[in-house]
Amino acid sequence: MSLSQFKTNIFSVVGHLKEKNLKLGTDRNGEQYLSGNVVIEAVCALAGSDTKRNNNIRINVFQRPYTKSGRDNKLYASALDVMNNFNIGDKMFAGGDISYNSFTGRDGKLRESNRLRGLFFYHRDENTPDRAQGEIDVVYLGQKPARNKDEVRLSVFTVGYNGRISKVLNLEASKDDFSDVRRDTKVGLIFSIENYTNTVSEDNDLFSRIGKVRENKQQVVTNKFVNRLYAYKPEIIKGDQPTHDEILNAVKELRQAKTISENAVAQSLPTSMSTPEKKNQQPQQQVKQPTDPFATEDKPISISEDDIPF
Repeated sequence: MSLSQFKTNIFSVVGHLKEKNLKLGTDRNGEQYLSGNVVIEAVCALAGSDTKRNNNIRINVFQRPYTKSGRDNKLYASALDVMNNFNIGDKMFAGGDISYNSFTGRDGKLRESNRLRGLFFYHRDENTPDRAQGEIDVVYLGQKPARNKDEVRLSVFTVGYNGRISKVLNLEASKDDFSDVRRDTKVGLIFSIENYTNTVSEDNDLFSRIGKVRENKQQVVTNKFVNRLYAYKPEIIKGDQPTHDEILNAVKELRQAKTISENAVAQSLPTSMSTPEKKNQQPQQQVKQPTDPFATEDKPISISEDDIPF
């Protein structure tokens, strides 16, 4: 038995428009679409801190003028309004949901990421507080250590429209918040969206690193990029827990999709020294894939009105 779409998957971002990369296009069938992305700068406090960071959050857009039933698509009208009437620096709101994205990188390796799919866009008054947050229902599968020793990185999956199962990436939380949550439990999460640059000064003096004292130590400034979702204390969804078999089937489906993705990447790699007459041929080097056992697509997700349940 397969899982049905989970009830909650939303995000909202309020901030100033920093980039606008939207364009109209026409597909092979001659049908028009609007695609691209916008970047909103939201100045928000980090999780568990009063420190504020400039979060540059990229939101993807893909809409067609009409729904499958032939009605005007209000989501298209909202995106078109951004393209035509929003200016860089405008205070705005963007809302939508999170989906999974996979693609082949320039190095030939499989890459995965969260995709923030923008559905609704509005102007906002300058006095409206910035925010970057969301809510999502997931099945919690386990955890592993994060960079911060007091935090953990969560392994979870969610179920979207038409029963599409996908994982949520780069999801971290306080270790204490998940200490009492059992694996294979469906939980509701509130999360913040963090995407900022952290500038760190480090001592680059060789003598100081080996325990010797030396004056005029050289300081090296490095930029460390943070791109994650930070989840707050989970709420167990009572009366709507998946069965053990449903979870096993979901994980199996994700692993099978991951294999398809890896095979597609391998087949897309150019063959080297294909002429059989050449001597001392070297076997084609296989691209090492990420060890994460979850994936859902063998190519980037195509977003259209088919994903909208109306």
